[in-house]
Amino acid sequence: MTRDQLFLRFIYSILVILAVYGATMGAVLLWGDFSLGKSMLAGFSSMFAGILGLGSGYLLGRNGNGGH
Repeated sequence: MTRDQLFLRFIYSILVILAVYGATMGAVLLWGDFSLGKSMLAGFSSMFAGILGLGSGYLLGRNGNGGH
């Protein structure tokens, strides 16, 4: 297994967790406590920013270090 395949598996698993969290957050915002939903939304935005930073950092580091 190459580093790229391992990274893709890791990203897919993170995206599944993010999707489940997002669906739960949506349900809480629609039918639950709004203050809890706002807190979940802040957490979701942090996770989304983290996944974007992780992906862009991997791609930039891979190109900068001559990875294959």
